[in-house]
Amino acid sequence: MMPDVRRCHRRRCRRRRRGAPPPTRRRLSTPPPPPGGRLPPSAGHCLHLVRTYDHENYLINLLHPPPPPPPAAPRSAVRRAHAALRALNVTLLHVRALATNEDAARARFAFWAAGLDAALGGGAAAPSAAAPVLAEVAASLADLPADVAASWAALLPRLVAARAAQLSYPTAASMADAVASARDTHGVLAAAHAALLGGGVPSGVGDAGAAGAPAGDGGGGAGGGAAPAAAADPFPAAVTVPRLSYIPSGVAAAAGVASRATLLAPPSAAADPADGAAAVAAYRAVGEAAASRLAAARSAVAAAGAGGGALLPRPVAPAAWGGVGAGLYLDWLRDAGWDPWAPALRRRVEGVYPARLSVALLRRRLFGGF
Repeated sequence: MMPDVRRCHRRRCRRRRRGAPPPTRRRLSTPPPPPGGRLPPSAGHCLHLVRTYDHENYLINLLHPPPPPPPAAPRSAVRRAHAALRALNVTLLHVRALATNEDAARARFAFWAAGLDAALGGGAAAPSAAAPVLAEVAASLADLPADVAASWAALLPRLVAARAAQLSYPTAASMADAVASARDTHGVLAAAHAALLGGGVPSGVGDAGAAGAPAGDGGGGAGGGAAPAAAADPFPAAVTVPRLSYIPSGVAAAAGVASRATLLAPPSAAADPADGAAAVAAYRAVGEAAASRLAAARSAVAAAGAGGGALLPRPVAPAAWGGVGAGLYLDWLRDAGWDPWAPALRRRVEGVYPARLSVALLRRRLFGGF
């Protein structure tokens, strides 16, 4: 039943005449503070970065399953460290966009490398107060076993070096080079997440989660598998473009792509329709390779589970959940004819993707797998 607006108005007028304070209003948009008090500023900063720029991993952070019994780390500590890990990756990705030139960007990467070394206990100086992400990495590791910090100290410098190598917007020469680059970025993040959960991800699973992940910078995912290798870049000094193409140049040349710029625009915009069709063929080669690697990793996990093996222990499964969104994207890309700029694909990604991803991750949380 709808409230009587006139009665509510008269009640407010009587309150004003009596001098009574107005009733408190519920703010539905303000979440209640956590049981242990409000989050530290560094933790809130990291969560904001992940929620804003890495929605998939923000959902994974929320859906972390309950941890095994002690001595495993509590779920709150795992979620806090995972948010710090993913916020570090977001920050490293933003270095290239925020720096005024490549030298300034390299100086920033040197700062992050030194600060990360200090945060992980390998340096003499404490993390700078001006870098809340580094402060949160150090604070979150304090609540976790020492072997997690040791694993991160071995893994995360590879992440910093790989992001620094992307400053000049390189294009992989072959599919193997693309897989190696993905292994040093997405693969390192998956392995660090697995170490945080108290286990390890086999190389096949890590490669599938890395190589199968779709990338929006250049319009294609970095896949793996056999592909024609190129001894040198087939497009030397072609066009300087401020974007990174994830299509290996050897694959593009084999498909008949005439210019790297073709890979960074819709195929329908190509001056020559044959060049646009060649770009779609290159996307198809990479997409099919990525889908094949992802399917092989899922089959290996299913076979190990049926045989009682422990290829992917259930507590470590969230480390491979990056393959869930990759699988959705690759299925839709196949339906769109392997054209990443197809309007139907864009409508799905911008429309139903968040809801579909949430449901898919929830199913993995309940039933396992990735």
